[in-house]
Amino acid sequence: MGNRDHDDLLTSRQVAELTGWSITSINRWALSGELPADRKLPGRTGSYLFRRSVVLDNLRQRDEANALRSSAA
Repeated sequence: MGNRDHDDLLTSRQVAELTGWSITSINRWALSGELPADRKLPGRTGSYLFRRSVVLDNLRQRDEANALRSSAA
């Protein structure tokens, strides 16, 4: 399988704790594909699961976009 410690799966709640984003936003982004989820746990209220690397890449992209917007203002 290889070493995938850097790419473990995170729940919506764990993503919220890591990034400071709201769980509502995370779930909305998962539904829209803006934050790609690896899978969704079963059931109507099952949490989305995200790869840590995808979350960190998305966070980096959002930070860069915010920095560009701030410098343009």
